[in-house]
Amino acid sequence: MNRFSCSLRGAVLSLAAMTLLAACSDEIPTALGPGIIPVDAATFQVDLPFEDFASGARVDGGYGVPANLIQAFLVRSQDGDGASHPLARWAGFPPAVTVTVGGETTPRSDTIWTVVSGELLLRVDSARVGGTGPFTIEAHRLTELYDPGSVSWTHAVDTLGGRVSWSSAGGGALLPIGTVSWDPALGDSIRIPLDSAAALSFAQIGNGMFPAVRFSVQEPGAYLRAFEATITLQVRPSLDPDSIYRLQAVGGGMTFIHSGLLDASTTEVLLAGGAPAYRSSFRLDLPQTVQASGPICAPASTCQFELTPERILYAGLRLTPVENPSGILQPADTMNLDIRPVLAPNLLPRAPLGMSIPPFPRRVSPGAFGPPQLSDPVEFSVTRFVRDLLEDRRAETPQGLTSVVSLISASEPSGLGVASFAGPDSPQRPRLRLILTRSEGVSLP
Repeated sequence: MNRFSCSLRGAVLSLAAMTLLAACSDEIPTALGPGIIPVDAATFQVDLPFEDFASGARVDGGYGVPANLIQAFLVRSQDGDGASHPLARWAGFPPAVTVTVGGETTPRSDTIWTVVSGELLLRVDSARVGGTGPFTIEAHRLTELYDPGSVSWTHAVDTLGGRVSWSSAGGGALLPIGTVSWDPALGDSIRIPLDSAAALSFAQIGNGMFPAVRFSVQEPGAYLRAFEATITLQVRPSLDPDSIYRLQAVGGGMTFIHSGLLDASTTEVLLAGGAPAYRSSFRLDLPQTVQASGPICAPASTCQFELTPERILYAGLRLTPVENPSGILQPADTMNLDIRPVLAPNLLPRAPLGMSIPPFPRRVSPGAFGPPQLSDPVEFSVTRFVRDLLEDRRAETPQGLTSVVSLISASEPSGLGVASFAGPDSPQRPRLRLILTRSEGVSLP
């Protein structure tokens, strides 16, 4: 057989094969022809107000303490009435000065020294400053003992062991130390000199007290972030009275107190974040059916549509940011917010929380928290959580999944700012956006 006849035979066979495949294409299960895969999918959106999908809203506070943050806040509200003050405290000063006398080569410790002067140093973030400088910074010595882990604007100590109020809110009785003007353009160090009397008052502190200072800023609208405070004494040791030595206080730590007290008894506003932090919790009471309209209900104009897990394409919790009721707690930094299931609702406000419901925390810029009529809703994806609740509801043996969730800051405490959203008692109350499908799934013949 020559090459031509072989080629002709191959072509005939190929043509026959193609004809056979064409004749059988309507019978191939994976073909896209009509009638082979029955698809009856249609999608539509439902927007449920809070009362149609949730209940039992509450706001709780007191999570974490400001002392756990790496920065303290030096703030004055625009109206001048609200304030945040860093508090710095040290364990004390070294008892001795190490000196080298005359031509001696071996240093000696000198426990007898005379205070000449001193200096307070407050370091701030000069790259992130709110308000217009220069700023007037004041320092006062605290004369009342406080607990760094529980101190607040109204209480020096607020622990389970007892509560001790300041003699006056905001730090109690204060002794003025000094005032300086600071320009952020000149660096991140605010230096407040201490005269001999002020420096000596720190050196002579006893009776269980610690050297402690409250810092404040005077200009309305000022917003500074402080991250370190030190106090140093200049002294003359008795072994070398012609020289000046430096003694720096040891065991220092910072916290802050603020006057931005919020009312957590109302649910007109939902709160999250701050220091101590707030949480807002509520129960998801998903309805059995939702009202639909349009072609999905043909030939009727409206109909009731049953909620089932497979019909949920997307579920998003929509919250409307609002201005914080307290001016100084209005967020000045990006907020990282999360929604988590409450594992033991009966233990609220101290109930344990589960893993994050959204795929990742939601970042909300400080500019989002404006008047409700000017703010776009912030939406959190809760699709999987809603599907799980619906699946558990129709199971023959429900697992009893918790339906209570908490809106929180991703870290507690998060900073001075508190995220605030319109609550269920507000016209801009939370809503649940559902994207649903009519299809019950796809099956092969």
